[in-house]
Amino acid sequence: FALTWLDAHFTDGFLACAGVPCTTPSVPIPAGTRIPGIPRTAAQAALHWGGDIGWHARVEGIYVGAVPVNNFGDEFASAYAVFGASAGYGFTAGDGEGRVFLAIDNLGDRTYAGSVIVNESNRRYYEPAPDRGFTVGLEWRWR
Repeated sequence: FALTWLDAHFTDGFLACAGVPCTTPSVPIPAGTRIPGIPRTAAQAALHWGGDIGWHARVEGIYVGAVPVNNFGDEFASAYAVFGASAGYGFTAGDGEGRVFLAIDNLGDRTYAGSVIVNESNRRYYEPAPDRGFTVGLEWRWR
């Protein structure tokens, strides 16, 4: 389990541009405005069952708080929570160990902004995260 709380804000005020083109910044950004691109809160939790050999499974959840997307602090990417799960089987054979597995990310097929472009001049701040994803794998380690 991991939890982060980060109060990232500008300690000094400054002038910014309201649009493009801009030759002289004229819009005041007051001290105390949250720094864009940084969520105030984030959390991650996971439960794992099993070991390296035999059946194993994992479920996890990730939460990210709202993210300011510009210096003005007037627009935010929404907070989100997504969940994933995986299961597999580990085995030994000859001089190595193998594992076959299936993983599913974004179990709920949630639509959310996975990242932002801070201060994007056309106000296209939001970049979508992937839809539900599946991974099937085979892993091998020689001893």
